[in-house]
Amino acid sequence: MNNFDPRKFETPAARRLAGYHAKEPVAYAPGVLKMDLNEAGSPPSPRVVEALRAALTQDGLFNWYPDSACTELRAAIGRYVGVAPDHVLVTNGSNMALELIARAFLTKDDPALIVSPTYGVFAVQCELQGAKIVPFYFREVFQPDFSELFAAPTAKMIYLVNPNNPTGVGYRHEDVEAWLQRRPDSLLVLDEAYNEFYGVSGVDLIVRYPQLIVLRSFSKAFSLAGLRCGYVVAAPAVIEILERIAAPWAVSAFTQVAARAALDDLPHMRAMVAEVQRAGQRIVTGLTALGFEARNTCASFVLWKVRDPAAVTRALAARQVYVSNKDTVPQMKGWLRLSVGTLAQAEQFLKIINELQSALR
Repeated sequence: MNNFDPRKFETPAARRLAGYHAKEPVAYAPGVLKMDLNEAGSPPSPRVVEALRAALTQDGLFNWYPDSACTELRAAIGRYVGVAPDHVLVTNGSNMALELIARAFLTKDDPALIVSPTYGVFAVQCELQGAKIVPFYFREVFQPDFSELFAAPTAKMIYLVNPNNPTGVGYRHEDVEAWLQRRPDSLLVLDEAYNEFYGVSGVDLIVRYPQLIVLRSFSKAFSLAGLRCGYVVAAPAVIEILERIAAPWAVSAFTQVAARAALDDLPHMRAMVAEVQRAGQRIVTGLTALGFEARNTCASFVLWKVRDPAAVTRALAARQVYVSNKDTVPQMKGWLRLSVGTLAQAEQFLKIINELQSALR
């Protein structure tokens, strides 16, 4: 074996990069409460399962490349969000979309304003491009005042999640539009992964503000996190740029079938969203009744404040309840994030908290 050292070849940006490290997977088993990664707590529509089973019998599904343009899915997404297909790009999860956007529009030392605390992958993609990250924090993390954001430094790109993760705060449509009016020369990446739970979208603004790029996901409300499907909604000129640098055949045939079937059963999705909202309120009410501080959010999770988040996280994991500890995130000291699933799962969670409450204080 020679002394070859690949570190001699890595780029300076890769050398500096800490990366985004996903948590170790939790094996599915009855009774496990997986409340750490904001996945859906229930399966997708039965139509998705039926469509996938039918697809298994189709010749060419596995031995031929999938439709690289995702033609049928793209049109279905367009109908769902109210735009023409040329305003849509389907990606292998919204993480792929973030990579394409950074590669297409950011170069060394370009300023990128990230409204924080928020999803860590934004910073990873900016760092790989050598962009200059400018984090921005509202003074009141749960009561954002956009007048503060309007005073932020000018940037080539701004990243805004609506509703935000991990705070769960939803931003007003008029505030997003006011930003676009004030910064016509800045790209706004508006991540709407939790839009179905919030209902306030910026998609309608694209026709007037072509600097707006909206991201959506099938991972949350459509229960398809394991199949990796996201999409970009933007002006056709933006989509054309992203298409040029996207890898071909990035979205599998299986994923396209599943996402298309999910859009054919919007009542199922909406019923699931309504149950998540009821379950979230049930968790908050239950925790509050036990004397804890808890916050409902505009997304598919609730926040729970505890004295020792690390100890509570360990105690819950011992009971096969997995939550996300946000204690070390700026402005989130003491908070745990709890992904919300079904009402039955909410009751199961509260039962365990009742049993452990003396050890959790």
